[in-house]
Amino acid sequence: MIDNPGLRSMLIIPIRWHQVNVGGIFAFGKQNEVFFTENDEALAELLSIQAAGAFESTWLQQELRSSLRITSLLYRLSNQIILAENLESAASDIAETAHKLMRSACTGIVLFNPDESVAAEVKLNSSGDNANIEHPIQLVRDAMNSGQLIYFSHGQSMIRACMPIQTPIRKYGALWMDIPDEPGHKPTTNPNDLQSLVDQAAIALERSLLLVESRRQAVEIKAAYDMLEKAYDHTLASLISALDARDQETEGHSMRVSSLAVKLGETLGFSNEQLKVLERGSILHDIGKIGISDSILHKPGPLSDDEWRIMRTHPDIGAKIVEGIPFLQDTIPIIRHHQERWDGTGYPSRLRGEEIPLLARLFAVVDAFDALTSNRPYRQKISAAEALRYLREEAGILFDPQIVSAFEKMANENQSVLLSLD
Repeated sequence: MIDNPGLRSMLIIPIRWHQVNVGGIFAFGKQNEVFFTENDEALAELLSIQAAGAFESTWLQQELRSSLRITSLLYRLSNQIILAENLESAASDIAETAHKLMRSACTGIVLFNPDESVAAEVKLNSSGDNANIEHPIQLVRDAMNSGQLIYFSHGQSMIRACMPIQTPIRKYGALWMDIPDEPGHKPTTNPNDLQSLVDQAAIALERSLLLVESRRQAVEIKAAYDMLEKAYDHTLASLISALDARDQETEGHSMRVSSLAVKLGETLGFSNEQLKVLERGSILHDIGKIGISDSILHKPGPLSDDEWRIMRTHPDIGAKIVEGIPFLQDTIPIIRHHQERWDGTGYPSRLRGEEIPLLARLFAVVDAFDALTSNRPYRQKISAAEALRYLREEAGILFDPQIVSAFEKMANENQSVLLSLD
């Protein structure tokens, strides 16, 4: 064929990509002429450069698509592991993903607890179903101990690989697989991508386990906190019961007004935090009377001016008592200002209107109602209806009118609330 008169000349220009020959352009015979010219050579070189650029563009697009596919797969796998209900489900997600990528004959994964007992295991055959095969436990432990990929021939036309699943914090287990070593077998990814998958799986496992542990600890802390709060509240109740016992005429007053204040707070839509502050503040509102002499506290008749000056110090005394107790800080406004009055005639700070803290204004209404419907040394109790009429008359003078209105509405709609206090 070379002897043909039309093929007396030949032009070959290599196609080079990153200093490597990846192909060439061949031209046989110059039409209507004997030899190729320098212009022909220049044109061929230009075509070679264009071809190399086209090859590089195609390769980059393939790499980009492959990288995007692997990145999406790793992201999806991470989410699956974190959302998995247990380690068995997480192990299945890892094994199935690796099995599809490498098109392995069989794939297995073993995850261990910190005490080295098996936490989860999965075995898949060539079709991706659960396989009745044994894990190469010794190979798994060798890979975990070395921290490296172990890769060797296993039988005819088969390669066994085992990769540890680990992070700097902990070794979780290993992924192993038997990969056919045949000309017609081609994995859908390369070993580097598989290593990325295993590394990502290890990080996701760690995050998942840490999340589970954090949730468990949060539940335990919440339970411990709830128990501590109950212990605090029982202690407060015991303390106030002891205080009430000093004066049989007011015994039970603090617990009654606490219960009634919380009910009114619920009616007004207060938050759980506000209700807890209201409950504790109501229980402790008269704790400052610890500092008041029994001769004043139990005096059967009216108090003198000097005795009233001493009695009016009990809100400040109470506030100072709880100032050093962190979990009672929010109750101080109730304790210090429960004797303030809407028109500014109260004590100790002579606050008026909305200058008085909201919870203290609410408590003042409930406190007055309970005092009026209870026997005292200097007077007999009155009925609930008469007490409500008094509150209504003093609304806007001694008490916040809106709170009085809300209290009266609650009383009318739920008579059992008041009957339980009689």
